[in-house]
Amino acid sequence: MLKVRDVMTRNVMTLPASLSVQEAAWALMHRGISGAPVRDSDGELVGVISERDLINPDRGALDDPMMAIEQLMTPALLSVDADDPAVDAVEMMIAHHIHRVVVVDPLGDLVGIITPMDFLRHLAKHGHLEIEAGSSWPIAQADAIGHH
Repeated sequence: MLKVRDVMTRNVMTLPASLSVQEAAWALMHRGISGAPVRDSDGELVGVISERDLINPDRGALDDPMMAIEQLMTPALLSVDADDPAVDAVEMMIAHHIHRVVVVDPLGDLVGIITPMDFLRHLAKHGHLEIEAGSSWPIAQADAIGHH
């Protein structure tokens, strides 16, 4: 069975809650990612910020690029353990309409993040996603589905 640890990204960039919208936008763009966990001044995980949060006109960030991201971030953190079945993360993303789930160890420390892109990378590399023991989602070959 595919585990979260088999798919997750390990080197996770986090952003301080006090960071400005402008600085956060630059950091996300520079790393080529669409979002990141946010830490407070004590280093505790307090939320997640996404590019959508930064450009949502209803949130006011476009009017004030110096606004701290703590005012825009999603304060709820959904997490999984690295040893959880990877399908748990997929189900969490679908149920909550989110695109990233943090991966924590038993003490609650950040050890990774999992996103739809992580699943695509695994699928591209291995040709399938094993969702439970003995079954998998295969990748269809272009010629097998009538693509030319």
